[in-house]
Order: sequence, then structure tokens, then C-alpha cells
Amino acid sequence: MDIQGYLSGLAEKYTAYFDVEWYKAFSTEKMDIFATSRVENVKYILTNKLPVWRCETNEYCMVKSFENQVRENDFTSFKSFLKENMVDIVKPHSDHMYSIITGCIVSKEGFEDEVIKLAGKYKLRKNFLFTLHGWCDVRLVLVDLADGQVYGSKGTKDVLEFYKPEQNESGTGI
Repeated sequence: MDIQGYLSGLAEKYTAYFDVEWYKAFSTEKMDIFATSRVENVKYILTNKLPVWRCETNEYCMVKSFENQVRENDFTSFKSFLKENMVDIVKPHSDHMYSIITGCIVSKEGFEDEVIKLAGKYKLRKNFLFTLHGWCDVRLVLVDLADGQVYGSKGTKDVLEFYKPEQNESGTGI
């Protein structure tokens, strides 16, 4: 499966629930896909002008592709990028409940074994004002197009199937 085909399919899956931007530039990196989803829940009393409570949840998906095998320094650079830009992406406030940032690395040539091991151990959570302004979790997904495998950090079990490359009858990607 080629990278562009996979990214197009992934962006199509995202469009049901996310606003999708292609080739978004950040301070130090350029993401192939940046998808955002914002859900706000509000409970009112009598009229829409009297809210009882309000909570906001956000999800951000950042996808970066590599033509070559992803090495440990590429992975470390991507992790650092996510951590540094978390504060710019997530805007905590009193109605913010949580945000999830999913960093996805797509590789045409696969990953070093050490990268897969490091990704499996990765976990990052930041609390805002002792969680009164919510929290943010960062999770990592690695997509290996060469083998059709998907690897993830802690907390990605529920999304790994979403990122799995689709296979046709001959075993190659669509």
C-alpha cells in the first residue's frame, strides 16, 4: 500500500467526526493530516440562557508519514514535538473536561524494533489547574504499511483497529 492512498483513506474516515486539514505547518514540523473534533455538552434549566453545567471534550489527530524506516531519533523527535505543542493546541478553561492528542506515524518501510518497544511504553498526561480545567492525554499510533501492522502506546487499544491498513484479497493494500 502506498502512503498517499493510506492517508486519503484515513482522511476520509476522519471526515465523519473531525475537521480535517491537509499539510498543516506547526512551529517545527509539518503534519500530513491534522484533524480536530470538539464536542460540547450543556444542561440547561428552563431556557437556553440558564446553563446548569457545561463540559467540552476535544480530540486532535496528527498524522506524519515517512517513506523510509522510522528510526529512534525520528520517533523521539515526533514525541518531543507532541509534548512541546500540547500547550499550543489545547486551550484549557473552566468548561474544558479533557483533550486527547493522537500522534500517528505512518511508515512505508516499517519501524526499528526499539521504536515499537518505546511506543508501547509511552504515556503522557498533563493536568490543568489540578484538573479543575481538565486534562490532556497524548497517545501514539504507529502504522507499518510494509507489514500491515499497527502498534500503539498505552491507552490506544480502542483506536488501533481504526488505523489498521485495509487489505484486499491478494493481501496488498487498496
